[in-house]
Amino acid sequence: MSATIDRWFDAHRAGRAAVLLAGTNDTVDALNRAVRDRLALDQTTGAVLGVFGGREYRTGERVVLRRNAYHQHTID
Repeated sequence: MSATIDRWFDAHRAGRAAVLLAGTNDTVDALNRAVRDRLALDQTTGAVLGVFGGREYRTGERVVLRRNAYHQHTID
């Protein structure tokens, strides 16, 4: 998985529209964790803004939703 993340970062830094695709929700979660950890390590993202749905969110993160959750509220 680290090679996949490396290639995604290389493409992203080169200005290409890179996507990560996964066949299972477990793989999606693992990819998301790996990318978010790397972004924090590289200081691409900033301080933690808050916790929502059991996850921390940082300044500079891109959030993509898989479905509408009208009962949820934003942290801003």
